[in-house]
Amino acid sequence: MEDKTLLLGIYLYFKGNRDPVKLAKNGIKGLNKSLLRDLGKKELEKAASSGIKILFKEEEGFPEALKNISSPPSFLYIKGTIKKMPLISVIGARKATSYGKEVTEFITRELVKNRVGIVSGLARGIDTIAHKTALSCNGYTIGILGCGIDVVYPPENRKLFEEIGEKGALISEFPMGTKPRRENFPRRNRLISGLSNGVLVIEAGEKSGTLITARWALNQGKEIFCVPGSIFSPLSKGTHLLLKEGAILVDSAQDILFYLGIETEKKASDLKQIQLIDDKLSQKEQRILQHLSQYPVHIDELINKAGIPGNEIFSILSELELMDVIEMLPGKFVKLKS
Repeated sequence: MEDKTLLLGIYLYFKGNRDPVKLAKNGIKGLNKSLLRDLGKKELEKAASSGIKILFKEEEGFPEALKNISSPPSFLYIKGTIKKMPLISVIGARKATSYGKEVTEFITRELVKNRVGIVSGLARGIDTIAHKTALSCNGYTIGILGCGIDVVYPPENRKLFEEIGEKGALISEFPMGTKPRRENFPRRNRLISGLSNGVLVIEAGEKSGTLITARWALNQGKEIFCVPGSIFSPLSKGTHLLLKEGAILVDSAQDILFYLGIETEKKASDLKQIQLIDDKLSQKEQRILQHLSQYPVHIDELINKAGIPGNEIFSILSELELMDVIEMLPGKFVKLKS
């Protein structure tokens, strides 16, 4: 392998748009190798002064998951620590609704509690909410940028940007100082899907950039999880399209944890709680509780599972809530009281 400073110099000279290894092997006619090495050396020194590592894909520490994707990055700029753990990408609309925000916080929180890391793109909306929720739960999160790793975008995320760099990891394949140009983000998205074990989509318009990440995930053989939304919301068009194409419908983190092969301790504790109150309940109340856990279930799903008509189930749920057995949540969700 050519020395790293030369390869990095070639990478910088072509603004990260050419494979430096191929160029070095084929010869770099008309280019001064010493100047290229100097260019690479200065970039390494600049990065090191800011606590940033620049890793060539053959070097130790380069994420294994990104070595075998289509068009793997030649170099990665990394600030923070890349941990070996299950990772789920959480992506969605920049102009998230209150429903989208609530769902993102709810599912992200449960994933983090079960030691799953969160990957996203540090964009406004769902990305930002996912990162913030992970950190607030003392979890691990990775932000993948569509600009240089020393460029904060969007600017209002400076505090979040810095916190991820300290407690998680920031990743970019773009040379330092690269501005957040529109064409950078579709390219960035292949890394978001490529680094994770699966992609969770929460709210996406019919022509959303989120769908680009989903397409990358499909090409990479990754599973796509989607949260359904209102049929009247434009931000459900993209997620519903993915569901029609075979994405996995999820209404809790449990669905994703099952796919990852991660067992939770919820079942034993839930059964114990039901047994303590079982003798005080009617048969229909007991039937309803058999289908509830600490993970919220939509009332429509509960009606189907319990086989109790909608007009009757609301009355029973109200009684159970007064008994402090269950908790009614916004969006017609219900769960066992913690």
